[in-house]
Amino acid sequence: MRVIDEDVLACILEDQQTKQEKCTTRPELVLQLINSLATFFTYSERKINSYELALWITSMSHYVKKRGKFETRPYKEGQILNVDLGNNNYGHEFSFFHPCVVLLDKSSKLFVVPCTSQLKGDARKYLIGDKIDGFYKPTRLLIDEARFIDKTRVISSLGKVTNSFLKKIRDELFCFLFRGKSHYIEKLEELLEQCRDELEAKELKIAELKSRLEVATTTYTFDNDVK
Repeated sequence: MRVIDEDVLACILEDQQTKQEKCTTRPELVLQLINSLATFFTYSERKINSYELALWITSMSHYVKKRGKFETRPYKEGQILNVDLGNNNYGHEFSFFHPCVVLLDKSSKLFVVPCTSQLKGDARKYLIGDKIDGFYKPTRLLIDEARFIDKTRVISSLGKVTNSFLKKIRDELFCFLFRGKSHYIEKLEELLEQCRDELEAKELKIAELKSRLEVATTTYTFDNDVK
């Protein structure tokens, strides 16, 4: 494994004028690039399978193709897009190519919820969409991976979720982001429902009393007429 000279990189990063230079003007930087690629190749041989490497190369190719481009094409809420989520993500961050549901279109960016057809774990813990909701097959929505992306990451359009399922996504996202407030709202809704039940009971009681009063009044009037 080739060693990357951190001092060379630090020196270049400290010099603001390097932002205006072509990278090939500095041979020492080109050498670090070669060392970095060699390190990645060595890592790939030991840690990455053929499928993942093909994904990495495809994603990198897409990045190079879209580098410097500015995309403002409008997308609709609920639209399902095939998106390149990147090839250099850390840990368990979602990466590579996945369907994403659009929740917000903001100029050159989109706020999306990534999806996967891998239904691992207890399905009751996740929001699952199916053909009836607008997907081609059972699909798990990764609410905790929701994010803004640049529109240049979009590969193609895959369809659109139904309005009812779009509401479910919004509700799930709200609960995830604002657990405390979501709990508070749920309690208010429970209290409101309780008040409605009590009001309905009171209205029934009022109707009953009115009926009894009407009967009593009619009887009293009849007795007076008889006398």
